[in-house]
Amino acid sequence: MRSLYIGLWAERAGRLFPAYLAYGLSIMWIGQILINVGVNVGLLPTKGLTLPFLSYGGSSLVVCCISLGIFAAYRLGAPSSATGGRQCSIIKRSTKC
Repeated sequence: MRSLYIGLWAERAGRLFPAYLAYGLSIMWIGQILINVGVNVGLLPTKGLTLPFLSYGGSSLVVCCISLGIFAAYRLGAPSSATGGRQCSIIKRSTKC
């Protein structure tokens, strides 16, 4: 849920790629969680989908960790050409860095 807010903050800061990245990753994680809950409740057939960051899935766990690392790199405010190469966090409320 926090990643959706981070995507919103990035979009408001004018950084569209990190915003879309945050939206996409959070929708991927939320989708996997909802499918897993549906299987456990009995509303959906079993698919063998792992629960992100909790289930032992081998390659699924590696992909989730890599996607979290990419997300964290953009969330921490990698220097961009829009800020002139300065380190600027997307969480700051002001337009100045």
